Formats: sequence, C-alpha cells, structure tokens
Amino acid sequence: MRYFNKSEFLNDPDKVDPEIMETADNLRGLAGVPVHVHVAWSNSGHSKNSWHDKDGVGKALDFHFGGRLTYIEQFACIRFFPNLKGIGFYPWWNNPGWHIDLRPVDLFWMSPVSGKYIYGAESLMKKLFASSGRGEAIDLR
Repeated sequence: MRYFNKSEFLNDPDKVDPEIMETADNLRGLAGVPVHVHVAWSNSGHSKNSWHDKDGVGKALDFHFGGRLTYIEQFACIRFFPNLKGIGFYPWWNNPGWHIDLRPVDLFWMSPVSGKYIYGAESLMKKLFASSGRGEAIDLR
C-alpha cells in the first residue's frame, strides 16, 4: 500500500479484507487528500448484519476525508471504484463521514441527525447537490 499502514486499520487489522484496504489506499491516491480511517473490522457497535464483520472479515470502512473536497467530489471519488457497492453518507459525523463496503449490489443511504435513514442514489445525490459541499450543514428535515 502507498498511503496506509496496516496499523491504521484498528481492531485487529488482520481481519480486514485486503480488497477494502487496497481500495481505500487507491481512494486516497485518487482524492489527493488524507483519508482518515475510523473503523474497518469490528464485531460490535454496528448493525446485526454489518459488513464490518461479514463472516468474520471486515468488508467495510468508516472514514472521513481530510482536506477541502466538496461533498460531490468526495462522492465522485468513492463512486470511481466499482467494487464499492455500499455507500453511506453521514453529514453530521466528521463533516461528513462515509461508509463504504464490498456488498454484491448497490445500496446508497444517508443518515440524518433524526436517525431515519434515507435510501437510494437519487435521494443521496439530491442532498449532496443541494449542499454547498464545503462543510456547511445540510438541512435534513
């Protein structure tokens, strides 16, 4: 890997799928800004069918971008990688935070502060385009 050390993938990096590690490294190269990893493999604190512990292997990553990319630029960098099928956007977390995973089919979502998830690429894109993308809050009501 060019940008990451295995130690940056917390909670037992040996349980993180090499594909998600390599993709995150390539994402960092494409974005041209730091990618701050928060969680890869984890067997607690996520949903029952979490991709952070899919059959004992971390196939997901929670992170945020450093630097000054708009939300649209961030999404475009993520979407560049066809193996990233699960994409979650958390505008209230780390301004914003993202979830990516290796599931077999596309699933897009956004987690508003209210906790009621919004699903679908079109809904996510509308919210991203409606924002200034430079760290300002998105109205999620």
